[in-house]
Amino acid sequence: MTSVNQLLKRASVQAGRTRKDTFKKNFDNKFSRGRNISSMRSRDTFHIVVTDINHNVRDFLQRELEKEGYTVASVKTGIMVLEHIASPHPLDLIILDPELFHGFDEEFIDKMVRRRPSLQIIMHTFADWAATIQPGHNIHLVEKDGQSIGAIKSIVQTCFTRFQEKSTA
Repeated sequence: MTSVNQLLKRASVQAGRTRKDTFKKNFDNKFSRGRNISSMRSRDTFHIVVTDINHNVRDFLQRELEKEGYTVASVKTGIMVLEHIASPHPLDLIILDPELFHGFDEEFIDKMVRRRPSLQIIMHTFADWAATIQPGHNIHLVEKDGQSIGAIKSIVQTCFTRFQEKSTA
C-alpha cells in the first residue's frame, strides 16, 4: 500500500508544485472563502472536511452544515483529504466517502486516527461498503440514501457537543 507521504509527493509533482504550495492553495481555496483565516484557527470553531466522489453530494453536505454554523471545506480527491489530515490546521471531523481511495481499508483509517487522535470520522457510504467498516469511538457509519443528511447532522452535533465539553474543561 502506498504511504500517505508518497501520495502527497506524487500529487505535488504531478501538479508541478511543491507540497507546501499545493496545501496552501487548497487551504486558501477551501477554508477561507471570504473568511478571516486567523479567526478560523480559533478553537471555538468546529472544522469539518466533506468528501464525496459526487460533487452534488459534496456541495449539498457543505451547504447544509454551513447553515448549522460549522466551518466546512469540500474536497474532491483523496490526495486533498490526506493534505488536510497531514496539515497543522484544525480539523475536527471528516465526512469520508471511501470510494475516493483505491486500496481503502481499516489500516488507512487507523493511520488517520493515529495522526489526529481526536479526529471524528463519518463514513458516508453505500451498503456494500458499510459491511466492511467497523464503527468505533471515533468512527461513525451513515449509509447513503435520500435521508442521510439527518443522521449526519445528528452525529456532527454530538461530536460538536463533545468538542465544546473538551474545550471548556
